[in-house]
Amino acid sequence: MQRPPPTQSDQHATKRTKRTILIAVAAALGILLVAFLTLLLLERGSGGEGDTSGPQAGLVAGGAGHDGEGGEGGTSGPQADPVADGAGHDSEEGADETPETKRQVPPAKAPELSETEDDPVAFVFYESKEPDAASSSGNAGIGGPSGGGGDAPSFFDIWDKGSRLAYVVDRSGSMRGLKIMAVKEELARSIRSLDPGKEFYIVFYDDGPLPMQPERLLPATDANKQKALLWVQTVQTMGGTQPMEAMRIALGMNPDAIFLLSDGQFDTSVAEQIRAENRAGKVRIHTIAFHDASGEEVLRKIAEENGGVYHFVPGSPDARPSGVAALKAFRVTRPGSDDIGSVLGGMGPGFQYDTIRLEDLAHSDPLNGCEVLFINCGSAGGLARMIAPAIRKFVEYGGTLYCSDWAGGVLQEAFPGVIAFDQFGSPCQLDCDVIDPGLQEVIGKRVKVTFDLPAWWQIRNVSPSVRVHIAFQRHPIVVGFSHGRGHVIYTSFHNHAQTSKEELKLLRYLVLRPVMARAAAGAAATAQAQQWVPSKEIIGTIDRGGSSQPYVYEASAGEQVMFILSWIRRGELKMTVQDPSGRIAFESSSATSPLEFGAANAQPGPWSCTIEAVDVPYDNFPYVLTVATQ
Repeated sequence: MQRPPPTQSDQHATKRTKRTILIAVAAALGILLVAFLTLLLLERGSGGEGDTSGPQAGLVAGGAGHDGEGGEGGTSGPQADPVADGAGHDSEEGADETPETKRQVPPAKAPELSETEDDPVAFVFYESKEPDAASSSGNAGIGGPSGGGGDAPSFFDIWDKGSRLAYVVDRSGSMRGLKIMAVKEELARSIRSLDPGKEFYIVFYDDGPLPMQPERLLPATDANKQKALLWVQTVQTMGGTQPMEAMRIALGMNPDAIFLLSDGQFDTSVAEQIRAENRAGKVRIHTIAFHDASGEEVLRKIAEENGGVYHFVPGSPDARPSGVAALKAFRVTRPGSDDIGSVLGGMGPGFQYDTIRLEDLAHSDPLNGCEVLFINCGSAGGLARMIAPAIRKFVEYGGTLYCSDWAGGVLQEAFPGVIAFDQFGSPCQLDCDVIDPGLQEVIGKRVKVTFDLPAWWQIRNVSPSVRVHIAFQRHPIVVGFSHGRGHVIYTSFHNHAQTSKEELKLLRYLVLRPVMARAAAGAAATAQAQQWVPSKEIIGTIDRGGSSQPYVYEASAGEQVMFILSWIRRGELKMTVQDPSGRIAFESSSATSPLEFGAANAQPGPWSCTIEAVDVPYDNFPYVLTVATQ
């Protein structure tokens, strides 16, 4: 049956229906658009709470452009900046902030400047053991006081009731990094536990002895303990493992007991020499194999033949013997938007490094033996929270951390409340002020810094403990701070992007600063132990057979001036100091760091200090010169 043609009224009804549907669809789309814009505004505004004393508009416009690394997650970062760049005209740059950009860069909430409680330790430096009754004796044993020692002091769980104690400690090259830090920490704990009725002495060794001054047992007064531990912090690792001369010094003081610690092997003849020197076993000699059981046979023999106790201290909870010594002192995360490794590689054989994955930092092994950790720019995402406890403890125990740009997300998790980030910046070159006096010696008071990619993190403000090294107007660009015994450096820019002559000088200095942080801290401790105040710190490198520029310090009338030259690798340096009249006031060389010279009632005027390389293993040999006053 054929359908009748539609009437005029039917056609009008159909048109009305279509119009109604179109209106409904348009209304729905409008509602969705309003909802989307509302959510976008709320999301953009979520970072604006809290402290707003810092800059509200960034240096330049925002955008995407960084490669991320790691998992997804809510690591805090800066908000994208809607303000146009230095051209000064209005712009709708906010359009660059696409949904894709939002997925790459999670919205941020600026950190509050407050203290937070530490998370649990992510790796173990040292864990006390349960008492071992089989190895205990009347005067000494394993397990500390709970092992039968009562109030007896202990060192790595070996307790001894003697009143005159000597510590002979390995400082060879394989002890570098967290190993020597952990030993110094335990040594400090043991020394502090001594009551005033006891006496103590400390001697380190590598290829030869490094004895504490004066060379005699000292009463365990608070003043003596403080001076000794300040000296301990200045000790650097270097050389081989030859303990015999250090043991002769300790045995010559006729102590009740000696604690001998080593992380390596030495000749079996050492045990025979020690037995001959320690006639009739008068001095108890306890031995400790630290993180490496390869020297256990000789160390156990020394303890057994001299009335002592042998103890192995594992390097991690699963008690694996070391392998740590094979690792290099520097670790660098895989390249992302930055490539610090390429910079280190160009500085010569003294700056070799191991590459690690960011996710590996959640475990203990990658940080064992590490002195400096470089984290390249890249979005850590959810990994930042996972690795934060290990990063924090690494720095707390004396390690140095260097982060660039988006690695600031790791800093926010590991050290909350120290640095607050704000908007993103766009590619540009900024003419920055050099605030750091030591850096001014190298590159002057101003330097141009290149930002090669968009969306770099701008620092809004910092806590009072943070030191600003470079700034653009009110904006910190390079900052540093201390945590525990370690140090942190953060740069907003990418290191491999600095290519001009001035930028390369800046870059070398920034890489050297974390490398030499422990040496600088040791020099400062040396000065403070003698009641001097560090006032200037200059970090540099020297080539084989070369000499430095003269470093000048302007002394005031009646001022006392001290120069301390420190280095961390095996090599011989010479320091020459001239007074304002040009007379040589000090000239000496040494293969052992540091070299020191103090001028009481220094002649007012310019004092100059020059450094020469007498015998160094490679070019770009790093050093730090500290000037202290009194």
